[in-house]
This record gives sequence, C-alpha cells and structure tokens, in this order.
Amino acid sequence: MLDNFIDIKSLGYDDPIDTDIQTYSPGNNLGLPRYRIHKGKLVLYISNSLINEFIQWGEIKDYCAKKVFETYITGNYEGLSASDAMNNGSYFETQCLGSGAGNKVTIDLPSIRGGKKSMPQKRIDEQVLMFKHLMRDMGMLILPDKSNVQVKAMKEWADNNYIDLIVFATGESDLITPYSHGGIVYDNIVVDLKLTGDITSTYGPYQWGDLKKRDMKQATLYSLLFDMPFAYWIFDYKSSVRENKFFFVNSDINHPNPELANNAKFRLRVLTEAFRKTINEIVFNFKNGWKENPSEDNCKKCPLKNCRYKFEIKVV
Repeated sequence: MLDNFIDIKSLGYDDPIDTDIQTYSPGNNLGLPRYRIHKGKLVLYISNSLINEFIQWGEIKDYCAKKVFETYITGNYEGLSASDAMNNGSYFETQCLGSGAGNKVTIDLPSIRGGKKSMPQKRIDEQVLMFKHLMRDMGMLILPDKSNVQVKAMKEWADNNYIDLIVFATGESDLITPYSHGGIVYDNIVVDLKLTGDITSTYGPYQWGDLKKRDMKQATLYSLLFDMPFAYWIFDYKSSVRENKFFFVNSDINHPNPELANNAKFRLRVLTEAFRKTINEIVFNFKNGWKENPSEDNCKKCPLKNCRYKFEIKVV
C-alpha cells in the first residue's frame, strides 16, 4: 500500500469525501497539479506529454525529477519558456482552430525590421489557408462555438499494481470532426494537428519523414480516450514547396487486415508499458523525493532559476 512509504497527508490537495475525481481536469497552462488525494488514495492524471518526460523510445530517460515535479506534476507551467518551434505551432493552431493546446492563443509572431512578418510566418500563413481549403474538401468542420476544438477526455487506467493508487489517462484533442473523403466516411474522428519545419526530415524523435520510426503512443491513447478513429495532420513550413500529410493510425486490434491488427496490438503494448514505467517512476519519486539530476540537457532552459545544482559549462 502506498501509505507504507508515502505520507499522503503531506502531499496536500486533500479532497472532501464527495469530490468527483473525474471532474478534475489538469492540463497545459491550467496551473492544476497532476496528482491529488481522494479518500486516502493518491490519484494521478497521466497524459502523453507527461509520459514523454519520463520515457523515450520505450526506455527511462535520464530526467531531472525535481524539474518534472516543479513543472508537470505540480502544474506550474509559468516558468517554462516556449521555443520558437512551440510558438510557431501555437500560432498555427490558433489561426487554424481558434486556439492551441490548453486554449492558448497566439495571435502573432515576432516581426522583423519595419514591423513586417518574418518569412517563416508568411509560410505558416500559407499553410493556414491550405488547411482551411482542404478541411472543407474532406468534409471537416469547426463548430461556431468551437465546442469541438481542444476537447478534453479522461478515463481510468486500471492497469496498475498499487492498491492505494488511482490512475487516470488524460488527453486533449485538437479537433473532433466528421470526415468524408476518398470513399472513407466517419461520423467523428480525432484529428491531431502538427506543424513541423520539414515534413520530409527523418532526424530525431519528432520527425515525420519515416513513420516507422515515429512514436505513435498518442494515437493509441487518444483512440482509447475518445473511442473513435485517430488521424494526424502534419504541415510544414520549409523554404521549398510546403507540404502536408494526413493519415489515420489504426488502433483496432481486431481489424480484418492482419498486418494492421498486429500493428495496433504492438502499439497498445508499447502504450501499456509506457504507462507502467511512468507510474513506477512517479511512485518512486514520491517515495524518495523529487531529486535534482543536473546535466547539460536537463538544465538547458530549466525554469528553476535558483536551483543549487544547476549545471554550469566550465571553460578552462
């Protein structure tokens, strides 16, 4: 039992007996912790982005527990500085959908000399127009009240080995919309909109040029959370011809196509293992304290300004 090694009362966020833990909705930029106490049990709210703080390519990362706790676990995102790529992505989603993740709105990007738009922004604007044109062609829609944009979902994740622990899987879809194109018709699908520098690049964990090397945990998780088909829609803003790529990720383990069914089974195993490892890491850190792990990668852009363990690059 968790009581054997975690002082639950010291964690705070102790709820009244009648609090409905399923109405709690932690998420990006909401300032809500991803844990709380309910009837003497520790409740965790685990998203794909939180998993990625601990896991990469199925293995435990060399992460800084202190940094993860003070940002993602506590929900304190204020100190996190967004990269240019993140700001570009938020701007793209705002122009396409009306808002980005966590209902963040980015209405403009830094201008260049004379107050003019930068070349990357001009390219992104081109892709916004392309998105709106293609969306209509594929029978998609954004409701006037935006109620199908940035939709949150949460379901209990029953597969954990701790008696005094309740785990919820959480997610936030960019768009839930009908789809009708190329003979494929769905009442509703989940669409995750992505912006990348070059859609043909095969470098790094966030590339989209080689889908066989791409982590698809999010697709499987969102299909489970929303109980509907999932599709990625990727746009780039490279200097040459701009491209986009729309594709479904099958999560039906009983699909009539054996290859697709086996792929779905594999991705489900990957997701299940990622949850198991993430839960174990969180429980371990609650038990042992969320300790610092200074390194160049962990300390780069870390919002914890007064950390006494901050990694310093020495010059000799």
